Amino acid sequence: MGSDFGMRSSVVPDLMPRGSIGECPEPRLDDPWFRPRGARRFFFVMHFIYLDESGDPGMNGSPTNHYILAGFALTASDWHKVQRRFALFRQWAFQTYGLDPGRELHASEFLGAASMHCGLSRATRLLIMRRLIGMLTLGPELRFFGWIASKERGDPLERVGVRCLEDLEAWSAAGYFGDCHSLLIIHDRMPRRPSAWTHPTGQRVIESPLCLDSETSPCLQVADLIAYLLKQSLSPNRYLKEQGAQYLIKKLNEKSLGWRDV
Repeated sequence: MGSDFGMRSSVVPDLMPRGSIGECPEPRLDDPWFRPRGARRFFFVMHFIYLDESGDPGMNGSPTNHYILAGFALTASDWHKVQRRFALFRQWAFQTYGLDPGRELHASEFLGAASMHCGLSRATRLLIMRRLIGMLTLGPELRFFGWIASKERGDPLERVGVRCLEDLEAWSAAGYFGDCHSLLIIHDRMPRRPSAWTHPTGQRVIESPLCLDSETSPCLQVADLIAYLLKQSLSPNRYLKEQGAQYLIKKLNEKSLGWRDV
């Protein structure tokens, strides 16, 4: 049970190449999940889109060069199954390392510089997160994605907000989410939301994106981890770099629709 899925490696391969601005992802014909709609007979009506941000969108005096929004898609029909899987992961972490099952896993704190956090050492916390990433790679129901905005090109929040809606609509219409007709976006609390989210105009996204507290949502905690790891691939903290863990996000490449530059 203490295995980290063998993810530690002395050789860290490159990330999946990030797409150019405006580029659409190419279908991957070797993966049945990426076949055009009609090639499969699944009848998923709705997907939940869980999103969180990493870095800040500020333009002046900000310590970060990029603003990142990332997360994953989950079919409504698989929601309970995935929640049970998260619960089993937390049960394992409690039984093996004593991590409080009710404690929020906030990635920047959990994988941060503190020598002890939640009563756990940095090495133990990294092992737990490796285990979680391994669990995510085994979930056929999930699709991951992220948007990376350089602050050199103006307000990153607005650019990411618009591109997020455009890509989700395009991926859904192309069948990358299965036979999906509607998308509901759920995000963690944000100091400021993109103006494009106020009244989405696409055909697939329903309602204005909903805000939930990540403390009560394991799915949002996973979205937080994805956004944080994507940020670490660009500007890693010293500990993750020392451990060769700054590219953990690459473990999700095979289930990803892309990490998009905007």
